[in-house]
Amino acid sequence: MNDLAKIALPASIALLGTLIGLGFAYRQSRRRGREDAEAAYGTDRRAAYKALWEHLEAVHAYARSLKVDQREFDTMVREVNLQVLRTEVYLESDERRLVDAYLRHLMELGTSAASLSSSPSAEREVYITGAPAVTPEGAEFLAVLQSVEKEREVLLQRFRAALTGRTVPPAV
Repeated sequence: MNDLAKIALPASIALLGTLIGLGFAYRQSRRRGREDAEAAYGTDRRAAYKALWEHLEAVHAYARSLKVDQREFDTMVREVNLQVLRTEVYLESDERRLVDAYLRHLMELGTSAASLSSSPSAEREVYITGAPAVTPEGAEFLAVLQSVEKEREVLLQRFRAALTGRTVPPAV
């Protein structure tokens, strides 16, 4: 029995040490895998927000161009909606509603811009100053532009927070 104890006791201790070491290695591997998955998700999420913002800004720039072709505009809006669908898994729950509200305001801006484009002097004023001359069409354009800028600012704050990894502020 004494010989058996001399062999079994160190072997048991070695086995126990090996099992404990394997347990630690397994936990560390799982933790590292989780961290890698979270890092990949964060990278994909930032890419999704960036791509969506670029699509939104293209629509915004087009709506302000005063040369809005309705079919082209609709195509651009459709592209934004497709981008939202493709990346919705990465977006906060309120983003869809906020993007839709922003797009509605951009559609109004496009319509208002079309009425301005019939006046060369108003069109020139918008290109030079960013604001039209004071006319009924110009006043409407400015009101719509202000609502667009308000919606844009809300989205901009939320997108910046998402892109920098900060907590996204709740939607108002």
